[in-house]
Amino acid sequence: MDKTNTQFGYAGYKNSLTSTIKFELKSFIGRLFSPKIRKNKFPLINLGCGNIIIDGFENIDFYTIRFWKAKSIGHDFRYKLPYANNVFEGAICDNALEHLHPSDGKKFLKEICRILKPGAILRVIVPDLQKYIDYYNGKEIKELEIFGNGCNAIWNLTSNWTHLAVYDSHMLSIVLEEAGFNNISIKKYMEGNDKRLLKDREGRDWESLYIECTA
Repeated sequence: MDKTNTQFGYAGYKNSLTSTIKFELKSFIGRLFSPKIRKNKFPLINLGCGNIIIDGFENIDFYTIRFWKAKSIGHDFRYKLPYANNVFEGAICDNALEHLHPSDGKKFLKEICRILKPGAILRVIVPDLQKYIDYYNGKEIKELEIFGNGCNAIWNLTSNWTHLAVYDSHMLSIVLEEAGFNNISIKKYMEGNDKRLLKDREGRDWESLYIECTA
């Protein structure tokens, strides 16, 4: 982050009719030409990979216009995941869930539960609302000082980066349970029960909530 994309009123994140049409058009075309069911090449899946491709994982993210250069599988997480039931041994969802409206987020988590084998672990990482609230209430958090004040920090969390939802540990646990997951537990950076899933992004622990659960 820098002073440009953290300043109050930065118009670069403002949604518009044009951007919405482009997004929905990419989704429509992508869904039209993508297979409904894929056979996974790897036992693990990285959901919402962005530009971070992890070896040994199925890496999946939203469709890109330059599909011929894409290193990840294109998909719109508002729709059914393109895999059969119970095919993955584990999953990572790192800073993706907050980009979905809460109702779509619940459906997405149910889909992840569906494609995981019984007992497989899902590792979910989202910005932690509690940490932002703590900063707003006066707690010193050095990394959040770039926002200048607590209100701007909350504004950045809720209105920037195409975020559509916020979570704390309590709310995320409720949603995961409703989606069919069990054994929900809070973890720390690079702490977890399946070492294969410990691919946490460096430099994000100060704002992140780490939760693991089993299908």
